[in-house]
This record gives sequence, C-alpha cells and structure tokens, in this order.
Amino acid sequence: MQETLNNHHAPIGCRPISHLRFADDIGLMVGTIIEIKDITNILYDRAEVNMTEVSI
Repeated sequence: MQETLNNHHAPIGCRPISHLRFADDIGLMVGTIIEIKDITNILYDRAEVNMTEVSI
C-alpha cells in the first residue's frame, strides 16, 4: 500500500496527508480529479497483484 501512496497527497494545514485509516478501511485523499484517477488506477493494479479486492 505504501508504494501506492508515494507522491500522492492533499495538504491539510502545512502537513501533506495521503490517507486516513479507519478500522479496516482506508480513506484516500488527493488534491485534484486527475490525482484521484491516478491513485485509483494504481490501487486497483496493486490489489490485483496482491489478489485483494477494492470496494468503493
């Protein structure tokens, strides 16, 4: 998962934040529509490699 989030973040205050963890869920945060498309594609690719499922 960490590789998926490299170079993707949304600034909150002065700190870059890329994801939030909620129990067994992960909330992804980005700054633009293009970034959400990119990170979603990367996430699906990683999930396929790891034989896991992504639900939105």
